[in-house]
Amino acid sequence: MLRLRTLLGAIACVAALAVGGCGGDDDSASAAAASLGGNRIHQLYEQLSPGVVFIQAQIERVQRSPFGPQRRQGVATGTGFAYDGEGHIVTNAHVVEGANKVALRVEGDRLVPAQVVGADLSTDLAVLHVDPGDFDAQPLTLGDSADVEVGDPVLAIGNPFGLEDTITSGIVSARHRIITAPNGYAIDDVIQTDAAVNPGNSGGPLVDADGKVVGVNSQIATGGQTNAFAGIAFAIPSATVEEIVPDLIDDGRVQRPFLGVSTVDVTPSIAAQLQLSADHGAYVVAVADGSPADEAGIHAAGGSGGALLAGGDVIVSLAGTDIAGSDDVARAILDHDIGDRVRIEVMRGGERRTLTAELGTRPGSE
Repeated sequence: MLRLRTLLGAIACVAALAVGGCGGDDDSASAAAASLGGNRIHQLYEQLSPGVVFIQAQIERVQRSPFGPQRRQGVATGTGFAYDGEGHIVTNAHVVEGANKVALRVEGDRLVPAQVVGADLSTDLAVLHVDPGDFDAQPLTLGDSADVEVGDPVLAIGNPFGLEDTITSGIVSARHRIITAPNGYAIDDVIQTDAAVNPGNSGGPLVDADGKVVGVNSQIATGGQTNAFAGIAFAIPSATVEEIVPDLIDDGRVQRPFLGVSTVDVTPSIAAQLQLSADHGAYVVAVADGSPADEAGIHAAGGSGGALLAGGDVIVSLAGTDIAGSDDVARAILDHDIGDRVRIEVMRGGERRTLTAELGTRPGSE
């Protein structure tokens, strides 16, 4: 379920791509992580770096030109870490999206072939597999991202700008952030850090003071018009890794329930502007054609040039859960299974109406 949001600044992925990749300059790491001490950071580096890998993906992109579509080859580089002793590597989905060949670069220039076992763009996670006989990586241990607190020291290990085995330090600067996945869906409970993260760090581990992985580095906030690292990076929480990665290993995909609406939070100003009869809820601005929401008869307002139009439903309850805003709709849907029939209460023209939708499968998870 897509949710429309306004973000401050810009968000950039942190995989380095030789053809038109995401950018970012390396700023100094936060001194707050010095509480770990240089010796402890060195110990963690020695302990963990054997389990962190350099990923090289051959990407083919189709670009428009006056002479028609042009195919261009590029090499995306990123980071991953050993998940288990069976050759499974965790990284970001955007590192290997569109790749026709993936390899780990080890021992300088030696390339170890890797297969993409599965990728989930909705959480920006992917799993690779290599023959354990070709490369014996030391698995890293997942920590509990729910225990992470603001101010905790953390370390990011990866290959920024192709500089292998790089470690940077910082703190957890915020929790429960929301970022946009490569396919436009929202990723919740993201960890924010000021540890320096740059192109090439994508898919690398964010580890705590005990050396446990609490997140997977995925995106950075950039400074306005430039792609300069602004001291803010985002990591997919380890709880999401624990939920998603086993499914990717077993099935190569993750299936999620789908309603098919795009919404914005109802605020007092929006309620007044559109003369809504509800002062809270999720205002429906778009409904996907043929989606469960479409079949259920949910009305969308649409928009022009970013302006909201009148005429959309306000979702105020879904499957018995009160809806205060867009986030509540997403959570209520994810609490159900594909094929479940859910009651949706909406405000339309001053009247409260009850609709029923049968949840489908989110596009792209087949």
